[in-house]
Amino acid sequence: RIVNNAASIADIGWGGGLESRIVNNAASIADIGWGGGLFIQGGDPSAPIIINGNTFEGNTASLTSEGQGGGVYLFTPPGALSTLSRNTFYDNYGSRAAGWGGGGGLYLWRSDGLTLEANRFISNTASAFGNGYGGAIYAPYAVVFTMTNNLLAQNHATEEGGGLWLDTSALITGTLVNNTLADN
Repeated sequence: RIVNNAASIADIGWGGGLESRIVNNAASIADIGWGGGLFIQGGDPSAPIIINGNTFEGNTASLTSEGQGGGVYLFTPPGALSTLSRNTFYDNYGSRAAGWGGGGGLYLWRSDGLTLEANRFISNTASAFGNGYGGAIYAPYAVVFTMTNNLLAQNHATEEGGGLWLDTSALITGTLVNNTLADN
């Protein structure tokens, strides 16, 4: 169990912890942060990324500035497959400050061939006081995904997309099947 860690206390930070129950971590305490609980950059079409059956709770990408992906930040190259299934994202923050925040639970950047299945996104916040987009999930660019049987409930964004924010003008293609979005 990895708890109460910080990837950076004075500069940009990536990823605060890694295990099946990832709790109360911060990617950055003093600057921009990506992936408070888990930061993944990479992947290969022959070796898919699989994140299955984890709990991401109380994580923050940035405590004082811009933050992206309070629970998880995922950035994969074209053709790389990734699956997130049966995970719980609870009470994560993109930013806890007045900074810009995206994806309180999950931030997706260039994630091609992504499957989101049977995940629960509950009470995540994009930004506590600043401009927040995508309380549960934020996907700003080049994401191809299938989203099936997920729950997005009671998430918060100060600007747009309390549950889900997709920039459809920026190469976002998705299939949504049997998902529940409630009280966002």
